[in-house]
Amino acid sequence: MPYDEKNGKWRGVVKDKKTGKRVTKTLSTKREAVEWENKENAERDRLNATESFQGQRNNYVGPWLEGYLLSRKNKNQTREWREKLNFFKKFIEFTGPAMPVSKLTPSLIMKFLDRDQSRSGNARNKDLDRLQWAWNWAVKVHDFPFKSPFMALEKFPELRKAKYIPPLGDVLKVIEAAEGEEKLALLLCLATAARRVEIFRIHVDTDFLAEDNIVVLTTEKTNGKGQRRDKMKIPEDLCKEIQKHVIQNEIKGNLFNYSRTDRGDWDDWLKNICTNQAVKPFSIHGIRHRVATELIKKKVSLTDVQSLLRHTRASTTDKYIHSIGEHLDVTYHASSMISTIINSQKVA
Repeated sequence: MPYDEKNGKWRGVVKDKKTGKRVTKTLSTKREAVEWENKENAERDRLNATESFQGQRNNYVGPWLEGYLLSRKNKNQTREWREKLNFFKKFIEFTGPAMPVSKLTPSLIMKFLDRDQSRSGNARNKDLDRLQWAWNWAVKVHDFPFKSPFMALEKFPELRKAKYIPPLGDVLKVIEAAEGEEKLALLLCLATAARRVEIFRIHVDTDFLAEDNIVVLTTEKTNGKGQRRDKMKIPEDLCKEIQKHVIQNEIKGNLFNYSRTDRGDWDDWLKNICTNQAVKPFSIHGIRHRVATELIKKKVSLTDVQSLLRHTRASTTDKYIHSIGEHLDVTYHASSMISTIINSQKVA
């Protein structure tokens, strides 16, 4: 309440209950002082409420997952980020954006994961992992004080299909039928056993060192710890063909295009050319497996196979090789095979 200063003036007083700080103002009448106090108190309460909400808003499903998606946007590849976006949209629609995360129970999460009984255990486990990763992020960034409800759920039984590894003859048949940059990309996959994301990240200015017959392959490190860049030696014949392609087409950015108006996305194109060549469709990762298989057949050491595949741990390579169903101890070199393809049918 305002008090009389005994000089015909009234002093309004407002005290912040959180900080104990007092704010005063001298006014001409008691009425003006009361109105001023009421206005200041209302504004103080509004600011305190806003601050409280801002501090807790990330503890609701919508803001929590939106924040996580924003944090991953520049760290994930576009395709991977869109998959996460679509998945979390479905989860937010299921729970509602205003649901407190403290009300996420194992039974509610199980209901969401069981929404489509046709989905495999592998797919449901992937959903569960995504939710747990988002939770781990919030624990670090927003100090989530809640125990993760996702950890209480057991993994679903998985029935993993054996990876399809195309026969070497099928791979060569498709490469020989390809033209232009598609042929070069497939030859580069054969020479380096690269992952698809690495092939389409190659930038002419920074990752193609023509004078040294080297390409630099870039991939994400595990656990979001930045990127790893590996220099890979490639056959000289292939390097010359790539350089010719760069010069003729005046390429300044990425060496290869994932999407192009005349052939669509790369995956669709590769599937179509396989079908046209009467070959069971395979992916770039299938070529990676085939190269590893040929290495095994030719007796190369585990260390050398690990070096080519660029696995951080030998145990990963060991699992990779056992999934192929071959023995260790093998050696393979792509140079002579690539030279034969290039010399018999020059890249368009």
